Parts: sequence; structure tokens; C-alpha cells
Amino acid sequence: MTVNKNIPMLLFTVMIICILTAFAIVINSYFSGIEKWAIYFPILFIQALWLDRIYVIGHEAAHRKLFADNKFANEIVGFAILLPLMVPLRIYRKIHDFHHKFNLSDIHTSALDVFVSERKSNI
Repeated sequence: MTVNKNIPMLLFTVMIICILTAFAIVINSYFSGIEKWAIYFPILFIQALWLDRIYVIGHEAAHRKLFADNKFANEIVGFAILLPLMVPLRIYRKIHDFHHKFNLSDIHTSALDVFVSERKSNI
């Protein structure tokens, strides 16, 4: 049996999010005024970066690539990991599949993309 290399990354990411959340709760409880925000804002910024990492993990689960040989594990982990972001996996998957189906097919649908360039015709 091979060990999936994504499991340690997944557990580490969840652990860091939990630690940052607990730290933010403690700061919010024990500090007030400007000193609270001097400590609290950087924690929130770091937490936002880690939430982006959670989104990337959910994206891989939506592509069913987080656990290549286990579709059920992708469903469960994808649902659970996107839950804090309030992104339903099934709806996200439908929207994202639409994005991949029509990606760069014309200028109107490619307007959904971040980087858009018009295709040059082969003359």
C-alpha cells in the first residue's frame, strides 16, 4: 500500500489554520484598543493566506486529483476542506467544469479568466 503524499500536506494545513484561529481568538479576548489590532491584523492576513491554501486543496479535490485512486475520499475531503470557505463542492465543481469546458473558446467566455489574450488567426 502506498501512502498518499497529499495527506501530510492536508493535515499540516488544517493544523496551521486551527492554530491561527485559536491564536486570533485569544488575542481578541485578552487585548483591546490599538494594541489588539497591531497583533490581530497580521494574524488575520496570515490566516487569509492559509485559507487560500485550503481553496487550492479544495480545487484539487474538485478535479478528483487529491486522492487519485479514491473518488469517495476526494468527495469527503473536498466537502470538508471547502466548508470553512462556505463553498459547496458540487456547485464549485459544476462552475469549474464549465470554466474548463469553454476556457478560451471565445472572447466572451474567456473574459472569466484572469489572463485573456485574443487568438491570432492562422493566415
